[in-house]
Amino acid sequence: MLERFRLELSTVLLILAGVHLSAAAPPAPQEQGFADELEVTVVNLDVYVRDREGRPVVDLTAEDFRLLQDGVEVPISNFAVFTGSGGAAGEGTGNSGDAVLPASLPPPRPVSVVLYIDNTNLLPLDRNRVINRLRDFVAETLAPPVEMMVVASRPSLAVRQPFTYDVAAVTAALDGVAGHIGGRSARDQDRKQILDWMGQAGRDPLRSARRSLSSSGDGLLKAQVQAAINSYVVQESDTLEDSLASLHEVVRLAEIRDGRGVVIHVSNGLPMIPGVDLAHQFEEAFRDISVYNVVAQHSFAEEYRDLVQAAAARGVSIYAVDASGLQGLEGGAADRFAPMARVAWVRQGNLQDSLRFMADGTGGLAVLDTNDVSTGLRRIGDDFASYYSLGYTVPLGGEDRKLRLEVELPEYPKLEVRHRGWVVEKS
Repeated sequence: MLERFRLELSTVLLILAGVHLSAAAPPAPQEQGFADELEVTVVNLDVYVRDREGRPVVDLTAEDFRLLQDGVEVPISNFAVFTGSGGAAGEGTGNSGDAVLPASLPPPRPVSVVLYIDNTNLLPLDRNRVINRLRDFVAETLAPPVEMMVVASRPSLAVRQPFTYDVAAVTAALDGVAGHIGGRSARDQDRKQILDWMGQAGRDPLRSARRSLSSSGDGLLKAQVQAAINSYVVQESDTLEDSLASLHEVVRLAEIRDGRGVVIHVSNGLPMIPGVDLAHQFEEAFRDISVYNVVAQHSFAEEYRDLVQAAAARGVSIYAVDASGLQGLEGGAADRFAPMARVAWVRQGNLQDSLRFMADGTGGLAVLDTNDVSTGLRRIGDDFASYYSLGYTVPLGGEDRKLRLEVELPEYPKLEVRHRGWVVEKS
């Protein structure tokens, strides 16, 4: 029954979004004319391969991989394995049959990590619990070639610590951020008030029995709730618009030439469709689906897609850490399929789907549903040092083009493969 409910939720979200989150099919490539010379550029793609326990897998060869651009397989021209031991474990051409060990290992590529504490979308207690784990993460991973920056929203974006290799400086900046108060608590109180009003309709047996009738009392409560939901959705949408603009700026901060950019975004989740959980409860309380029409106009699916493509084009991976932890049923409901519990599931899915989408599209990770993010942070740290680099050539097309990338391991279907989903070929 739970699986069926999750399926129903996904269907509702996709219908409301009005667009599918998967990328639209790219335009057919233009035919290349005959020429004496053909200019090409080399695209390098970092690929993370992990086993079921999340441990790095570093014993694959170029022949194990299939690399596809816009759905068409392309030959791998360059191949390297980085193992975390200070350089590439193997490097060579992908078509040679063997990745040969070079005479001198190349230095590890620099990694620029922005620790983004999104106070606007955080509850203080959850944030501080994650910051405690981030201190350990910084102590374990901050050393050349990894540099770190601390950025926080309060609500405007502020750099609390510029890029540095200094563990003490980064830790001090995190400690300073821990004292800030964002706007999530106040917005959650507004939402709780709306749910309480709708709960009155469900708890009043007389009102429940005559929902289909048009009494003045019911009409007044319904109008009050509907107006409150509309106001809440507008407020959440304005906040989300600012939050995504801030994420675009953080992605720009993380971009590094000849290196890898990383954003570790800490939040209590970002809504894909603000207010969709309230629309669900409104239908439960009043048998009226009209509020769905309101929230559907505030879908941010396209804005998230733009963010993912911008990050991927800049070579920046987004690692989304949900500070919410394991969440109980809303309102203390004993039955997870009770109306209020169903609202909690809708809300959780709405807040986490965006985190998964940002991470999946940029080759990052979403750390969800845990009170201790240490394991997720360890996996993020593994990505800094253990990965494959696949290269292939692309003819220059004379204009900037977004290219969709896929990587497959046909002989190892149980392994997890992650990479950014897009690259921009510059003219």
